[in-house]
Amino acid sequence: FEENHILEQQRLSEQIQTYEQDQIANTASQEYQEQTQHGDKEEVICPICCKHNLIRTNANVILCPGGSCLRLDVGAEGMTLYHVRELLNRAYKDHSSVCTGGLTFQLVNEFGVCTLRARCIICQADVIVL
Repeated sequence: FEENHILEQQRLSEQIQTYEQDQIANTASQEYQEQTQHGDKEEVICPICCKHNLIRTNANVILCPGGSCLRLDVGAEGMTLYHVRELLNRAYKDHSSVCTGGLTFQLVNEFGVCTLRARCIICQADVIVL
């Protein structure tokens, strides 16, 4: 009986943690979308920290000036901040059409290639954004 009680407590704790993570992601998603809807077309808020505007350097690197949360070499693609903003907006729009969960973003380095991925803990989405 006690073992079942402990397992039930663990399960409930995991559900609460998942719910709280989703609420944080939803809040970040909503704030990001509100900021990008009213801002300059070349302004892109970092989808990872949601605090700083991304910058594109002369060396064709898009990065977050607030730290090491985002750094992408886009030289070969010739991508601008406008393109990044459009890809992020598309990720939010596509996801919100099938799920009420919030997206979180992270850089993933696989096989020497760094990509920005959008993930959702509710629907288990894992999408490469750029």
